[in-house]
Amino acid sequence: MVDGPDVLLATTDAPPVERIDLFALRIITYAPGAAEQRWITEELRGLPCTPHFAPTLRAAFEALGEEYRRRVILIDYDALSKEELVELRALRQRQSTGTFIALGNIREHHRAPLRVTHVLPRPLGSEALRDIVDELSDRRRDTVNLR
Repeated sequence: MVDGPDVLLATTDAPPVERIDLFALRIITYAPGAAEQRWITEELRGLPCTPHFAPTLRAAFEALGEEYRRRVILIDYDALSKEELVELRALRQRQSTGTFIALGNIREHHRAPLRVTHVLPRPLGSEALRDIVDELSDRRRDTVNLR
């Protein structure tokens, strides 16, 4: 049999196709402290999600903007400098959709303009983040559109 223009050739040299579980949450995270990163990793162990630790606040929002699954961002609010707090407000205005989980103590009058959906105050307790993400991971739910 001769290959014609209507016959597709299959090659074995093609790179493998990455399979993505669209129901698994990818949690974009900005938590610069090693202890907080360990706590987050431990809290999320065994859940249908993957934390993505961004090196900067801006990188976290860039990753969130590129996310094709349900949008979830987790930020250690207490770790932010004054400059990062200003940057957070600007970044959140540009990327206003998705679930926003804040670690730390955030005043109510800051929570509303940033559209923070969940706050986990310090001290960070066992199962606290796990419960939120478990609820968000429910395949029948999606994250909230905050517009």
